[in-house]
Amino acid sequence: MERCIVDKTILEVVRDLLKQIAYLHSVSLKHTSWSTLVADLPPSYYAHTIGNFDETMTFFERSDVDHSRFVHIGKYFSDEYLHSTATETTELLEIPKVLVHGEPYASNVFTKMEGKEQRILSLIDWTVDETAMFRAKYYRDHMVDRPTVWVHAPRIAESLQRHLLEIGELPGLLGKKVNRAKTEASESGTDPKEVGSLGRALVQSNVPIIDEKKEGHSGCFAEDVAKIICWNLNAKERVDNTASLLEGYHFHLARYYDGDCPFTVDIIQRCYELFVPFAMVSLCGKVMSVKNKTEKEPLIERAKSLIQQVYAMERLNE
Repeated sequence: MERCIVDKTILEVVRDLLKQIAYLHSVSLKHTSWSTLVADLPPSYYAHTIGNFDETMTFFERSDVDHSRFVHIGKYFSDEYLHSTATETTELLEIPKVLVHGEPYASNVFTKMEGKEQRILSLIDWTVDETAMFRAKYYRDHMVDRPTVWVHAPRIAESLQRHLLEIGELPGLLGKKVNRAKTEASESGTDPKEVGSLGRALVQSNVPIIDEKKEGHSGCFAEDVAKIICWNLNAKERVDNTASLLEGYHFHLARYYDGDCPFTVDIIQRCYELFVPFAMVSLCGKVMSVKNKTEKEPLIERAKSLIQQVYAMERLNE
């Protein structure tokens, strides 16, 4: 298992990440009980995401971004814009909400080689702070012991999204173990709430660094999709592959939904374009928060290319 940071495999990882996100979104579309448990992120969260706009603008201008870009795209560096886009887009377009992961950056993805292909093993980091780094180290060091913990959370079958927030893992990691635990709990007559409480207690005791501040929230599927593509790929990779990536996301969403998919490819494309500025602002905020130079440099280049892309979009719409 390795942390996904190798550029030559990033496109394959992004495709697989979109597949995993499509699964998460499809389950949250089919089973909506989670929607009463997951609140929207407050405006203050988005203000924190943006940080100090003047400092951000100065930083990127010193990194060879022309000031005119910010004249045209500055309106997006607003907590009001971010909050309204995250919370109102689905209503405006009359599409259902999904459970949004919110932090689908490739450095939060653990992968493994299956033959000649790189496949996602887990998607972590539902938090906005540095505990994710320690959580990742714990997962890496205790990989053998993790299934023992997850098998004791059978209520995932009843309310999958709630446990995704509490445990911080994609359902693909649970697989047959969850079904087996659910069956055992049913056969033993154990109350589901008691079993769920036991599962959470075991998770918290075995992974004490799980933090309560989650980025998971109710919103538009395109927030995750745009972030996955815009945060993890450079300009050329986006230009060459966005159309096929969106089609791939739609394919997996329809397959996992197992019915009439509520989103057409055209809707996915339209929503993606609406969220590109959103992804640009949030990536700029990530650049400003990262202190490690090695991690920061590739983010800077991607953020610069996104600034240029959003600027070009704005000029076309004038």
